[in-house]
Amino acid sequence: MRNETHAWPSADLPPELEPEFRTAQETGVEFLDTELQLAETFLDFAKSTGNVAARHRNLRNTRKALEAVERFIERLSQGLPQRQLLALRACELRWRLCDTELRLRSHGHSE
Repeated sequence: MRNETHAWPSADLPPELEPEFRTAQETGVEFLDTELQLAETFLDFAKSTGNVAARHRNLRNTRKALEAVERFIERLSQGLPQRQLLALRACELRWRLCDTELRLRSHGHSE
């Protein structure tokens, strides 16, 4: 049974390629989940370290991981439930990153 909610590839995907497409989508979800976990870890390290250089590096790494997620999430099918969950997690993490940067600046820790 074909799922016509995919943004990519087109609805003209031959049925014999659908299993490969599903596998690619699942791999993409796993990659994005791992990248979000990594970004969350970088942010946690940035918030907990007293080392200014490490803080800056971890905040930068958090931003880079989030940018990768935001870029690659567009390649997942629109109708994929995990896509919405990943997008929500990315949005929440973006908010946490901004909040952390503002808090650090207000306490004299410029970024």
